[in-house]
Amino acid sequence: MKKGDFLLGVIRICFGLIFLWAFFDKLFGLGFATKASKSWLLGTSPTYGFLAMGTKGPLALIYKAMAGSAVVDWIFMLGLLLIDKSKS
Repeated sequence: MKKGDFLLGVIRICFGLIFLWAFFDKLFGLGFATKASKSWLLGTSPTYGFLAMGTKGPLALIYKAMAGSAVVDWIFMLGLLLIDKSKS
């Protein structure tokens, strides 16, 4: 195994852990980016804030319409959880 391959493997694991941390923070409200009172388990949408208030440009109306949708929330959370499971 080359040094570069090992380094890329470590970087990939680190990125996976970052997304896994984001998943658990949104799910349980661990206090890093999401307060405990705003966790997904308590019924708060993990996508609402960004999609409703953080979008600009020609597609803003589409994103604002998706804000707070349960389907979008599930897709987002599954994406955070499964992103480190993908194979390259």
